[in-house]
Amino acid sequence: MNKILIIIKREYLTRVRNKTFLLSTFLLPLVMIAFIGGSAYLGAKSLKQYKIAVKDETNLYKNKMDSSAAAAFSYPDAISINDYKSRGYDAILIIYSNNGSAPDSVRMYSEKELGLATDGAVRKQLQKINEEKLLLEKGVSRAIIDSIRTESENEELLNFRSYKVKGAELKEGNKKLSSIVGFISGIIIYITLFIYGASVMRGVMEEKMNRIAEVMVSSVKPFQLMLGKIIGIAAVGLTQLLLWIALIMILSSIFPLIVSPEMVQNAQQANEALPGAARDNTMLLKMAEGMGVVATGVNWFMIIGLFLFYF
Repeated sequence: MNKILIIIKREYLTRVRNKTFLLSTFLLPLVMIAFIGGSAYLGAKSLKQYKIAVKDETNLYKNKMDSSAAAAFSYPDAISINDYKSRGYDAILIIYSNNGSAPDSVRMYSEKELGLATDGAVRKQLQKINEEKLLLEKGVSRAIIDSIRTESENEELLNFRSYKVKGAELKEGNKKLSSIVGFISGIIIYITLFIYGASVMRGVMEEKMNRIAEVMVSSVKPFQLMLGKIIGIAAVGLTQLLLWIALIMILSSIFPLIVSPEMVQNAQQANEALPGAARDNTMLLKMAEGMGVVATGVNWFMIIGLFLFYF
């Protein structure tokens, strides 16, 4: 037993004092938080409202396109591709028509890329106006459609809830959050076991190359050697995981100080301008909306305890 403890101590101290261990333990959470926070900060700060001149040959879209945080629409007279820049606009949107009444094609011209949010804002306004036109042709007004949609999506009218019942305790469930936490936890445990399993194999190979194993095998049994290595490297992994958990909890508490309510509001406006495929995928919104839910809606003590036990 003493021999196994000696091997465990040697494996643990050798790896814990390694520069790679120290850097990966303390820098990785910092890099992750800095990357996520930096992306959110730059995403919110980079939102710019571009001035877009609209030249409508059909007169169907004139004065009907609503400006947003990503695009401000104007309808100047006698503007063209050649002079929109000199007149203070970032882009020109031309709605072409062959017969003067129906749109044939829509083109937007600019000197530089305006971004996904601006492109989505333009598409959204064009689709909205086209939808209103088709509804009027069918004898249905836009106001009626909006009223029906609002009433059908009213949570008080639907009044649907899902609860978890445990004895006399009744708690509202969150299946989406549970699925996300389970999926991420599965990936983390798989990667962790893969990395530290490879560390055991690498440790055996290193000692074999250094001919240390020959000396150790002569004094301990192969089973004792392997058991000591596995436990020693597992202890290193547990130490690193516990430090990561502590650091991430500390750094996560700083998140509300970095992201202001104004940044979240700007991100919401940009999110509304995005097309349907990209909507609700804004990183800042995901973090701002999820931080409180994740902190209070997940039994982290049980998850961390089971994670450490499984590891």
